[in-house]
Amino acid sequence: MHRISHRNHITPDIPDELTDFIIRRFDSIAQETDVPPIIICAFDPEEDISGPAYAFVGSRGLVSDMYDEHEPGQTGFVRPYEWVSYHEDLQLYEMLLLQDPDNGYWILVKTDVVEQNEFLKWVLTDESQGGLSEPQPLY
Repeated sequence: MHRISHRNHITPDIPDELTDFIIRRFDSIAQETDVPPIIICAFDPEEDISGPAYAFVGSRGLVSDMYDEHEPGQTGFVRPYEWVSYHEDLQLYEMLLLQDPDNGYWILVKTDVVEQNEFLKWVLTDESQGGLSEPQPLY
């Protein structure tokens, strides 16, 4: 997991094809608010997306229910993300998790990470959870 709250948090182990996207997304968010954006990146398919590193979403990490009551796929499950979009050219899912109206996380997850976890794929793409939205513009 990478946590980026400043442009110089972008490290060499982030794939080159994503660096420009991350910088542009960071800059576009920074223009809209006085609160520095926080971008979380999950790019390693071996990473435990339901583990403690992602507990800021909920007790099940990226596959947490908004109210931390239901498992993915159960009736009553509500994903915690405001929206989810997919950037096919980058093979990247992007979602917004709001903590309150002024604070939140932009979470970027590579497709191979999503494909390795059927619950995460369901949470991000199932129509019952809102499906996919159009990607937010980059400035």
